[in-house]
Amino acid sequence: MSIGPAGRERRGLSSRPMTQARHGTAGPRARLAGPALVVLAFLVWGGALTAGYVLDGALVVRDNVLLAPFEPLRIAGLDWWEGTGRPGGRYRPVPLVSLAALRALGDGAPTWINASNVALLGVVAWLRFELLARLCASLAGGRWIAWFGAALALVHPANAELAGGQVGHADLLAMAFATSALLVSSRAGVVSATVAGALAARATRSKEAGVLVVPFALLFEALRPASESPRRIGRALAWSAAGVALGQVGRDAGKGSLASVDA
Repeated sequence: MSIGPAGRERRGLSSRPMTQARHGTAGPRARLAGPALVVLAFLVWGGALTAGYVLDGALVVRDNVLLAPFEPLRIAGLDWWEGTGRPGGRYRPVPLVSLAALRALGDGAPTWINASNVALLGVVAWLRFELLARLCASLAGGRWIAWFGAALALVHPANAELAGGQVGHADLLAMAFATSALLVSSRAGVVSATVAGALAARATRSKEAGVLVVPFALLFEALRPASESPRRIGRALAWSAAGVALGQVGRDAGKGSLASVDA
């Protein structure tokens, strides 16, 4: 005798929960996978919270008189190296404004900057986990594979400079925006593509390496299940390239406002 959908629901035999449980996507344990990476970040890199200014953090943040008082619109028009005595040519308004705000919050101390860098390491690991989980969705234990992959990247010694070096804030913001763009873009629709493009623009305005969102978007679509459709590949190229172009427009506009102030 066959049991219909209603019968299965009444007897607790719905196929959906069973499928979710089999792939590890159901229950409170799965929901804690991402936050666990943030906790791991503080366990591994928490020692950076009490560190002082190091490397370029002393030049760009601690000794930069142009970052005070905290005026977001004015600071957004500054070159990354302006006020340091070094040659300019780097326009990174997103991390510069963020660093200025965190410095003001800590009364000049790097405590809040260091804490945000450690937190961003955890957030980036969480985003990477979600991205890898989508790529490994068809594999048995795919979410576990994705989690351990993100965790290994998180505890890599190369992250020591990002956790303890204040200017690593720019790298972390670029990674967070770029990875978020890839995740958002996996949903069909004009709105998702628009949001993904805006996030890609933020990545390029955080650090120049943000332009890598274009090849990563194409690779992500090529690796996704059933992603052979040229339409999806074309869509990925469109939103990522548009985001980078938007970031470039923002860069030129920022330079223009800076030039007008100097004049």
